[in-house]
Amino acid sequence: MKIVLFIIILVISIFIYPNPPTWVNNYFYDTDYYIGIGHCSKHNENYLSIARTVAIDEIASQLEISITGQVFQEATQENQQLQEVFKKQVTISLKSKIYDLELVEKYEEKDNYWVYYRLSKAKYIEQKNKDISNNINIAFNYYKIAKESERNNMLVNAMKSYFQALIPLICYVNEPLEVYIDGNMVNLFNEIFFAIMNLRKNLLISINPQQINVKVYQDVKENINIDVKYFNKNIYDIPISAWFVKGNGDLFILKDNELGRTALILNRVTSTDVPQIIRIEIDLLNALLDGNEEPVVKDILETFKNPYQDLLIYPVNIILYMDLPLVQLRESNMIEKLTNAGFSITDDINQADYLINIESITKKGNNFKNFYFAYSNTTINIIGQKNEINNSIVLSEIKGSAGDYTSAIQKSQNLAMEKVADNLIDYFKNK
Repeated sequence: MKIVLFIIILVISIFIYPNPPTWVNNYFYDTDYYIGIGHCSKHNENYLSIARTVAIDEIASQLEISITGQVFQEATQENQQLQEVFKKQVTISLKSKIYDLELVEKYEEKDNYWVYYRLSKAKYIEQKNKDISNNINIAFNYYKIAKESERNNMLVNAMKSYFQALIPLICYVNEPLEVYIDGNMVNLFNEIFFAIMNLRKNLLISINPQQINVKVYQDVKENINIDVKYFNKNIYDIPISAWFVKGNGDLFILKDNELGRTALILNRVTSTDVPQIIRIEIDLLNALLDGNEEPVVKDILETFKNPYQDLLIYPVNIILYMDLPLVQLRESNMIEKLTNAGFSITDDINQADYLINIESITKKGNNFKNFYFAYSNTTINIIGQKNEINNSIVLSEIKGSAGDYTSAIQKSQNLAMEKVADNLIDYFKNK
């Protein structure tokens, strides 16, 4: 009985899972077709689509080309990242150009699934030639639009059109791609690529002034003029970005479209780093990605080093005149705190940016088991150069404790002065 049952199971298993066809385990070459065999474990719920993708990838690998264009190689010899971007895009583009894929056969076992696809070499070449002709026409039209924009100094529009011209040709980079330009037969991909590199290379940015001295924490409204030139022609449609490489503060870019000017407006500096650096850069990435859905454009642009200028900022301390004896100030950490935060203390009121009037009253508190308490109430008046009170700050009940009232009062006063320093720093940083 067991033998009969075994034979039945064996027959059923053979019927369900026949011997695999030769193509499952033996790769073969076909002179008329590109062959792709895909495999995936059936334990993966997406095994059907994964096996198909593996087969397509195998066919695409037989179509892949190396990028050997001389202009491209020379232009990217110092930019390996850009070469990798193009190689990746060629692979992606090739996969999208695989038409008329034919499913020849599929085979599955209990745990595995295989699929066999092929692509007619004759049909692929025929379709590729049609695509090349069509894409050359598309690219050439964009190229002519880009050239016209470049002649009119509309460089953002020119660069956008150059990229729109480049993308349809990427996967055919090693084909002749020949067109007539000004009576000469040229490779269109090389012309477009060289135009992009040339445009980027000849974009120059300058700033005036290149370094400034600025009162820290003060509203300064410094204007830094920004000029962008292309072959000595002023360019006004290029976006500019600016940020603190070192230091901190408030800034923004102002464009005056009527006058065709661009400026960096520095409102204030809130760091005491010396020097501070603001990088002012031509922002090609944001300009060209506006409305462009092609990932390859972003990938290419991220390999570029945008032209930039660095603005050096040397912060100048705010000078304070403290309306208290220096001896009293030095007994606390007040001067040290203010100095470390970017302030200078003077005993000449005529040199001061601000007069700090401090009124402090200290009173005795309770005592408990030979422990004495004192409390200071302090008012800070911040007075500007026009003798106006800019702000008043009240600090209440600053407690000091010690083994006697005299020491408790001194401790309370010292703590109050440190609180004064903290509040002055906060005020000037955030006003």
